[in-house]
Amino acid sequence: MAGAPYVLIALLFGVATNIVGKTLCAFGDAAATPVLTTLNHFRHEFEAHIREGRCTLPAEWRARDGMLAGAH
Repeated sequence: MAGAPYVLIALLFGVATNIVGKTLCAFGDAAATPVLTTLNHFRHEFEAHIREGRCTLPAEWRARDGMLAGAH
């Protein structure tokens, strides 16, 4: 199913957009805002991971940062 992961990114963005500011519970905004912020700033990285089928961050850079050492 080619293109499916891109559709899922759009779906995630759409669902989060529909939650922010439209729920009575503050937890709705609290849950959706980090998703929207991440997609707004790093959508190109999500798409690069999908396009390449792997982590596009250079391996030597991941190795320098202990937290990223296990990133795929």
